[in-house]
Amino acid sequence: MECTIYLTDDCNMKCNYCYEGNEKNKSVLSEDKLKTVLQYIIDNNPVNDPIDLVFLGGEPLLNPKMMVKAIEIINSKYADCKDLFHYSITTNGTLLTRDIIDFLIENSFQISISVDGDEETHNLNRKSKNGKSVFPIVMKNIKYLIEKDVDFSVRMTVTKNNVHKFYNNVKFFDDLGVKKIFAAYDEFADWDDKSIYILEEQMNLLDAFYLESIIQDKDKILNLYDYKLTTFIAERTPMFCSAGSKGHITINSRGEIYPCGFVSSDKNWKIGDVKSGLDTAKFKNEIKKHLYDKAKCKGCDIAFTCSGTKCGFKNFATTGYLNYPSEQICKLEHILYKHNYKVIKELCKQNHPRFTNFYDFAQTSNIEISSILKKMLEELRREESCIH
Repeated sequence: MECTIYLTDDCNMKCNYCYEGNEKNKSVLSEDKLKTVLQYIIDNNPVNDPIDLVFLGGEPLLNPKMMVKAIEIINSKYADCKDLFHYSITTNGTLLTRDIIDFLIENSFQISISVDGDEETHNLNRKSKNGKSVFPIVMKNIKYLIEKDVDFSVRMTVTKNNVHKFYNNVKFFDDLGVKKIFAAYDEFADWDDKSIYILEEQMNLLDAFYLESIIQDKDKILNLYDYKLTTFIAERTPMFCSAGSKGHITINSRGEIYPCGFVSSDKNWKIGDVKSGLDTAKFKNEIKKHLYDKAKCKGCDIAFTCSGTKCGFKNFATTGYLNYPSEQICKLEHILYKHNYKVIKELCKQNHPRFTNFYDFAQTSNIEISSILKKMLEELRREESCIH
């Protein structure tokens, strides 16, 4: 079970690309509401599945007391199932203190810090509400996490106005000692031909950097490659995630239940609350209302690995339809596919453990090998025979 809890709708930043918007009437999760939320989660996990509890906002650390209180309640009131819980938090890193960091470490949180790159890049889009640069504060906290040998990630948003420094920013974090670098394209922007050309150039540099540097350390991860690897190995039918089911929900600071963070500010997608539970009939009805009647992705060669066939609510946020990804998503995913294919083919050619570990697992587990991997292996056999 995965449950995202919004500790607050408020934020201390005003980022240019934020899809949450800047609505008024920001609310904060109260202790009474928190208790009801936790009871709802326990009641709806009768088979004692692992529970991934994700703390988000706004900026969740504007309400740190409720995060601490949540762990206290779980460790006391629900002590018999506390080991089922796994915690994570995504924060802009500006409100982290050593005490908070130590608390996160003590409770084995997975920590993700939103930071776009070096100071110049970070200040382009990630602005505090008072207009001051928060980069020095964020860097101080990242360096403390590295010093404490914490398993954390940075999450960079790649936009049209910073794409020219994409490679340099990945290298900036790598040189700093960050092990996990997650990059996400701004899929809400209109990527013109010039921006796409620059992105292609940057991806060529990243392909080489990944093969020369990142994979030499088994603990390093660059999500653009590593998280796509499994989709290239195992045969997969394009299928949307389980957002909105009992196993995957988002609960805002008012205790309202939404299927996904992409629509957590859209009242039409409210599918229940922690007192009355899920309204499955309403959820199914909303799904039907927002399905496009033409199968855009049918027959697409990269449907098996594309986020447009997995993240329906991101599609909705950009096109109004769950099963109809935007032209921007299509454009960016095709670029990503091309570079993933090149890199994974090289890993396969080298028999690199980052490839063979997944491949061997698939073989021993009787998992069907993907058609794209079969094509790749056949290409390598032909190339090998040409050489000899």
